Amino acid sequence: LGELNPDARGVAVVRAPADVLGSCESSDADLVSSASLVIACGLPDALVHDLGLRCWQLGTPLIVASAAGFMASIRTVVPEHAVVESHAEMKQDLRLTAPFPALLSHVDGINLDTLDPTDLGHVPFAVIIVKALQKWAAANSLVLGKDKIDIPYRRIGEVRDIVRAMAPVSDEENFVEAGKNLNANCTAYEIAFEVSQIIGDAAAAETSTSDSSNDADLQASPSTSLLSANCSKDKFWLMAKALRRFTESEYAKGMLPLSGTIPDMKADTKSYIALQRVYKQRADEDKAEFSKHIRDVLDSAGLPQDCVSQAEIDTYCKNARRLRLLRFTPIHTELKNKPSNIDELAFSEALYQYVMFRSSGMFFEKHK
Repeated sequence: LGELNPDARGVAVVRAPADVLGSCESSDADLVSSASLVIACGLPDALVHDLGLRCWQLGTPLIVASAAGFMASIRTVVPEHAVVESHAEMKQDLRLTAPFPALLSHVDGINLDTLDPTDLGHVPFAVIIVKALQKWAAANSLVLGKDKIDIPYRRIGEVRDIVRAMAPVSDEENFVEAGKNLNANCTAYEIAFEVSQIIGDAAAAETSTSDSSNDADLQASPSTSLLSANCSKDKFWLMAKALRRFTESEYAKGMLPLSGTIPDMKADTKSYIALQRVYKQRADEDKAEFSKHIRDVLDSAGLPQDCVSQAEIDTYCKNARRLRLLRFTPIHTELKNKPSNIDELAFSEALYQYVMFRSSGMFFEKHK
C-alpha cells in the first residue's frame, strides 16, 4: 500500500500468527489490543479460536475469511454493531393521528370553506388529512390530539369519503394525493420494533450490572458481561438511555424525537414552507428536550458534557426511528461446541456451506 499510495502509512509484522498469539511479549499483545479491526484469512480453526477469544474480550471486531474454489465464507465476529444512520425505508413521520399542539393550531387556522378555488388547490395533503381525521373522530365520539386514533384498514374508506366530500372537484390533485396517503397515515403512532428493542435493552436501563462482571464472566458469557462492562462509556448507549427517558417523559408521551422533515406535497411555496416550519420547530423542541436528558445521563455517568457533541445529538434525533442494533455470537465458543442458531441454519441453504467449510478446516487441521 505504501508503494502504491504515497499518502498511505503502514507497518508490517511478518510473523506466524501462532507465534504472536502465543507470545507473552507486551508488543505482541498490543498488535491485537491496538487494532480497530482484525482480518483473519485462511487460518486453522485452533488459531481462529484463540484469536476470536482475544478479540471478543477486547471488543475488537474480527472478520474471518476463507475460500475454497469458487466459494467463500466471511464471518463477522463482534459483540454488537450499532447503526444510527441505517437509511432504513420507512414511511414519513407526520403524526397525523397524534398531532402535536402546534400542528393542530396550524391546521385549525386554515378554513377550507373560505378559501378560493386556487388556494384550496394548494393546501398540503397533511392538512387535509388532519381535518378529515378531526371529522371522523368527532363522528366516533373521539377528539383528535387527545384520544388514541387507530383506524383499521377496513374503515379507512370512511375517512376517504370525508376527503372526497371536502374536495371542490373529484380530480383536485391535492385531495387525490390526500386520499392516496390515507393508508400510511391513519394508524396509531408506533415505535419500530427494532428501536423498541434498543431502548428496552438492559444496556439502556437505569441500572447496570457492570460492577459484578469479572474475567470468568467474560469467558463464560462474553456477550452479556462485555456489553454491561462497556455500555456506560459508549455514546450509542448513553444516547439510548437518554432516548428511553425521553420517550417515558410526560413531554414525549411515548413518542420518539421528530425528524422535522416532510415529503413533497402538491402545494404552493407559501403553504408548504408554513407547514415545514411547524414540523421544524417541533423537531427543534424535541432536540432541546432530548439534550436535557442526555446531559442528565452524562452527569450520572460522571462524564463531561462535551462527551456527546450537539452534532451527534442532532444526528441521533433525526435518525431515532431508524436506529438499528446487530448482535453476533462468539466464534470461539462455536468452534468448541456448535452454532447457537443451529435451528435457523437447518432450514437455510447456508447449512451445507457451513458444514463443508467446517469439515474442510477440520480435515486440513488433522492432515497438515
